[in-house]
Amino acid sequence: MSPIVQPDIKLLVVDDVAQNLVAITALLARPGLTVLTAQSGTEALERLLVDEVAVALVDVQMPGMDGFELAELIRGTERTRHTPLIFLTAGASDPNRAFRGYEAGAVDFLHKPIDPRTPRLFQIAAENGLSSHYVALMQAVQEEAERVSGKSLPINATGAIGAIAAEFGFPWKIIRGFGVMARAIGLVGHILEEIDDPMAVEIWQRVEKEAGGPRRD
Repeated sequence: MSPIVQPDIKLLVVDDVAQNLVAITALLARPGLTVLTAQSGTEALERLLVDEVAVALVDVQMPGMDGFELAELIRGTERTRHTPLIFLTAGASDPNRAFRGYEAGAVDFLHKPIDPRTPRLFQIAAENGLSSHYVALMQAVQEEAERVSGKSLPINATGAIGAIAAEFGFPWKIIRGFGVMARAIGLVGHILEEIDDPMAVEIWQRVEKEAGGPRRD
């Protein structure tokens, strides 16, 4: 008798920023879980017409249809009215916003930002057997810092690189240099981008305009 194959649990993530979708998908990736994504409320509703999901993570601030409006539409449809909703927000805690979110059907709020590189780096490390004591220590430090401060304090890419470099066995005295090298590579990328698609002058002029015009010292 062949074993019964359980279907994957489906989860929907709705965010208009592609990098956030990549980060959250990498963070949640695990066997038995299928992460569906949508970059707008309309796309999310289209997804929900086809797929039944166990939970939906919905960004609050999206252009066009925001997270609250999407939640109301999900709650107003018989097929999806019982789908648990968790709101993603980058803003500070606001009692009025929280009240509106819970009123719209949210079961909880999760706070961003999430550095999209960090979960991907940790995922690659785990896939290659490089996720042990140092990665666990870095994540424990993050959890304790968030507990003490009461704020969302995500691990950035530099922290992830440091933990993974330690997993490789590099001496701790030189590990900081890896972060410096990574930043230098990023700077080279920005320079190449500026050469191909110059935007520095436009940004400078816009800042001057919004600040009240050029200084006349």
